[in-house]
Amino acid sequence: MKICPKCGCDNWNDVPSCEKCDSSLTDVPVSVTPTTAFKPRLSSMNGKRKHRAISTLRFFALLNLIGGIIGSIVVYIMLGSVVKYSAYDKFTETNPYGIILAVAWFIEGVFGCVFLLVICDMAENLIAIRENTQKPEVS
Repeated sequence: MKICPKCGCDNWNDVPSCEKCDSSLTDVPVSVTPTTAFKPRLSSMNGKRKHRAISTLRFFALLNLIGGIIGSIVVYIMLGSVVKYSAYDKFTETNPYGIILAVAWFIEGVFGCVFLLVICDMAENLIAIRENTQKPEVS
């Protein structure tokens, strides 16, 4: 770290001028410890709570998938065929609206699960990026 002699701001070693006041830092020696303590940019959640939230979201993704599959089966059984009566006999007829609704429910379950899992992966990647780009804490 280079400490600006004019304003006292901490700057990285490779910058030629101060980020705050724009004065030259070419002749300033490199300081080992910065003058101000770094405050981490991570949220107030600790590691266990972050991963618990992601695990909960994964659980809801699984519930969405199971609900979509079971719901589509129930809709197909209940609405997939219609019993019709004629004067002489009883027969079943396929109901295209019931079949379309069952397929749509199944597709929603699959795509809803995929969407929630993508959000989980994005959250894990953001946590990893923040932990890898965080400046070391000074004690």
